[in-house]
Amino acid sequence: MFDLAGKTRSGVHAAYTRIVLTRFGVAFILLTLIHCFAQGAIQASLYVGDARALSLLENIVRTADLPASSISWLQRHGSGNYTLSLCTNLPIAEGGTESCVTVYQSGAEDWSGAVVSTKNEDLAIRDLTANMFVRRTLKVNDISASLNATGGIEGVNVTYQSTGDDHGNVLLSNQCVRSLVYADEAMGASKKEDAALLGLQFWLLILSFVGILYSSIPQILAVICTRVLSTAWAAYSIYHTRRHETLFRILFTEPDTPCNFNLFPTHFKTQMALAIANLVLNVTALLFTVYLGRLLIKNFKEYTIQRVGPPQGILRIYRLFLTIFVLLQLSVFFLVTVVGLWTTWLLNGPLLHISLHTPIYKALFIFTIVSLPPWIIMGLYAVRRELRSLMAGFLFISFIYIACWTIMFYSQVYRWTFITWMFFACMTVASFAVLVLTTVFGVLCWLNFGKGLAEYLDAEAALAKDNFTPEVFSEDQTATKPKDVLSDQNMHSFGTVKEDINWDPYDLDRAPIIVIGLQDQLTPRVEA
Repeated sequence: MFDLAGKTRSGVHAAYTRIVLTRFGVAFILLTLIHCFAQGAIQASLYVGDARALSLLENIVRTADLPASSISWLQRHGSGNYTLSLCTNLPIAEGGTESCVTVYQSGAEDWSGAVVSTKNEDLAIRDLTANMFVRRTLKVNDISASLNATGGIEGVNVTYQSTGDDHGNVLLSNQCVRSLVYADEAMGASKKEDAALLGLQFWLLILSFVGILYSSIPQILAVICTRVLSTAWAAYSIYHTRRHETLFRILFTEPDTPCNFNLFPTHFKTQMALAIANLVLNVTALLFTVYLGRLLIKNFKEYTIQRVGPPQGILRIYRLFLTIFVLLQLSVFFLVTVVGLWTTWLLNGPLLHISLHTPIYKALFIFTIVSLPPWIIMGLYAVRRELRSLMAGFLFISFIYIACWTIMFYSQVYRWTFITWMFFACMTVASFAVLVLTTVFGVLCWLNFGKGLAEYLDAEAALAKDNFTPEVFSEDQTATKPKDVLSDQNMHSFGTVKEDINWDPYDLDRAPIIVIGLQDQLTPRVEA
């Protein structure tokens, strides 16, 4: 028990020492931590808002007892008008359009089905509330089915309460509820996007800690690449939110629509404000990550790559080694996210009742999730240690991934999800590109096995393990003397040299002194 506690304290101390080795590393971790929780709070707020809206829509659609295979199909015409249809089969399938019924067509001069109701007072209520609560909150108290004389469902009664004591009741016709299937799908997609982006923040935090803790260039590069993609999506999400707000107004709120009622008077305004704040945080996070990441990568190179001065040939191979490590880091997030999005969308929606090959999709999902950790580990060890048999297994699984997820595009339900869900499409393209690049660079690394990289990395590891003073050698193998490394003219504000005046060179139980000499006028670091 004592040994375990001692080892734990020693490990924590060693981790702390590595993190505070430079002030850039400390700043990188602190800023990443701040952005993680700030952006996480925003993504959580977005998730809660979309989840609340989705719950309301699901209750309305469920109460109307629509077919479980009902999916929406929104078509835009050249004049800027839209046709919204409800289908029980995929429109891209053979004969699929025959299962579709037009629910609403915007811009039509004679749209007889714009409002269907059996009570004139309900029309008045809808016209009133469509204008009354545009800028006011709306709380739904009760949702119930409205039955006709024969016991059939003719609509859904919604009892609501606005800000203050205002309250009322509105009858949403069957036609209105059928049109709300599109809103239900849109909110469901937004909720899943929020969950994925919330997980991204904590994945970036973990990756940043690992990168600083182990002075790892691949992790820092992976963080930078992911920040770029995250910022691009944050910018697009502002347009995406504005577009959804416009579509909801055209399809559900305006007087000639089937619903003529604003179920979400403040939802999009709140989501837009959060989306703008999220973009600002993404931009600031990208700026500090690029700036500090560049300094850290330069620092890491100085006291790891050039410790024993490898020749140019080894450096070129080492760049391949770093590239595949970066791609493997990216694969962890993108593959898991795409598989998770696709599986939850398939198993928790109407596509489950349309798909004819669900067991195959489940098998591919299970295979990907189960084989992904071994695949990552195989790639890391095979490239690092130049193990040909392990590399062959890694590439074999890579080709299986590429083949299986390429064949998925022959699936109609997969293609339909791809063309109707922008976030899923972007993540799919990114994950597929990362997967193909990982395989290509894996082959390039395999072709360079036996050319000296493994021996160089082993020598590096041995020198570091034996606390060898990492004197920096130039490419002509001319050693820089320790006194030159520690001379005053080589000092820089990058760090300070610690001196222990009580150090006894004959005290064998004391922790060794590690001197890290840096080129290009960087400050050496002395740790006791």
